[in-house]
Amino acid sequence: MDKIAFFLPARKGSERVKNKNTRSFAGIEGGLVENKIRQLLSTKHVDEIILSTNDEVCMEVAQKFTLDSRLRIVARPDNLCLSSTNLQDLICYVPTITDADHILWGHVTTPLAGANEYDKGIELYLSNFMKVMIHWLG
Repeated sequence: MDKIAFFLPARKGSERVKNKNTRSFAGIEGGLVENKIRQLLSTKHVDEIILSTNDEVCMEVAQKFTLDSRLRIVARPDNLCLSSTNLQDLICYVPTITDADHILWGHVTTPLAGANEYDKGIELYLSNFMKVMIHWLG
């Protein structure tokens, strides 16, 4: 089976909402980061969760979940964490930190998308991907 990774970027220094990734949210002390990591660890189809951050607090929150080997905390280079960072540069960076065959990209700022939604989306994606591959290979 192909490896599926979930790339979860969470940079330090939100300009609109101070500490938005780690401030308490819905009774969750680790905030949006903890919420999203819990959701992703509850999925059936995600093989690797990559928290990509330059925020030490995000790293501390995530550290509580590293007993699950699917979670990797990757310190992202500061030049890829600026509000002026070219998105294309960040996109090109992602395949350099994983060997996954399929990479999902999501954000902590979608707190209501949980494990079931991700699993259903992955199943739909994979079934359509296979149809396209069968058609393409003829």
